[in-house]
Amino acid sequence: PDQQQEVDFQYLYSYTLGGQAEKATAALHDYLAKHPDDTQADSISVQIAAALMKRAAAETDPAKQKDEYTSALAQADESLKDFPKGKQVAAAVQLKSEALTKLGRVAEAASVIDEFIKANPDNPAAFGLLVTQGEGLDQKGQFKEALVSFAKVKDNPKAGAYQSSADAFYINTLNKLKRYPEVVAEAKQFETKYPTDKALASVSIIGAMAMDKTGDPGA
Repeated sequence: PDQQQEVDFQYLYSYTLGGQAEKATAALHDYLAKHPDDTQADSISVQIAAALMKRAAAETDPAKQKDEYTSALAQADESLKDFPKGKQVAAAVQLKSEALTKLGRVAEAASVIDEFIKANPDNPAAFGLLVTQGEGLDQKGQFKEALVSFAKVKDNPKAGAYQSSADAFYINTLNKLKRYPEVVAEAKQFETKYPTDKALASVSIIGAMAMDKTGDPGA
């Protein structure tokens, strides 16, 4: 990049680093108008969305918090529009999905990730997004929806290392739903499939407790 472009980028980056989301957004628009071919700007765009999400999480007023999540969603959308093939697409998709979930638009959040997976079936980031989505739904008490997200990963051989973590989350969520016979069956399968996995100890404990709940003599 030329000297002026470098100066402009540092100016933009300073706002982003300082958490000044509105100024960073305005600076980003100016930067892209002057340097439309700079692909590194996608990282700044995503960082702005992340800063807005962080600010929303810290907001205690429900109305203001909703506004912050709406702003984060708009920024994530803009990032995907400006950099549809950028290196930060998966991160932008995740932020968009998280913002939609926080706004109560769970079906849309799931659709965003599903579309990314369809377009990028072999991208490991897609499965990471699903696990993150499932965790968020689980934390909100939307257990059945969380199971759907986890199942898409645990049952897909292309998910690689994400499979075992999704499987462990799946079992934990089943347990929260008190579906103990399924917990027992899934835990036994987990022990067979992942004998050295770091989550094995916790899965085994959950499985044993579920056996006890069902009156299984193997507990």
